[in-house]
Amino acid sequence: MWRHVAIFSSLLLSLSLFPTPTLAKETFYVAFTEAHQRPDVLLMQTIDRAKRSLDIAIYSITNEDIVASILKAKERGVKVRLITDASASHFAPQQRMLALLLRAGIPIKENRPKTGLMHLKLTIVDDQWVAWGSYNYSWSASTINDEMLTVLQDPLFAQQCTHEFNRLWTSTSFMAYHA
Repeated sequence: MWRHVAIFSSLLLSLSLFPTPTLAKETFYVAFTEAHQRPDVLLMQTIDRAKRSLDIAIYSITNEDIVASILKAKERGVKVRLITDASASHFAPQQRMLALLLRAGIPIKENRPKTGLMHLKLTIVDDQWVAWGSYNYSWSASTINDEMLTVLQDPLFAQQCTHEFNRLWTSTSFMAYHA
């Protein structure tokens, strides 16, 4: 745990120098919308790394470019699963994006409306990389909201997040989404 605190602390000191992200050799990245650091680009670069698995738990997914990156991962043979929130699924832009993902054969589950919000913003890539923060996968979050996305390569953290994702995936409070 302290390793992550040390990494995060040193990262906070250098945020003003942090450019638009490009995944390279580093294992920790952060992007703020208000700082014009393009969390959407960082997320798509992270999704593009996927070779085996891509688990996504997201409240809102309406950004067409992000959906396109997810579809490309599926086309590469990546196993993709998505969990979303029932209340967000009723908005037409999200319905269109979910329909595209479903047509591509991506299984989608949503929480039952009486269980509270599924408000996670979490993407796990190949049990190695985790993307999380306040950032919804929407146009507003990419352009006008004050949002943050963090990406970390850490197999232990990814394992913990995958455990929680699997708990939600198999929970009876979640049901398969039908377009």
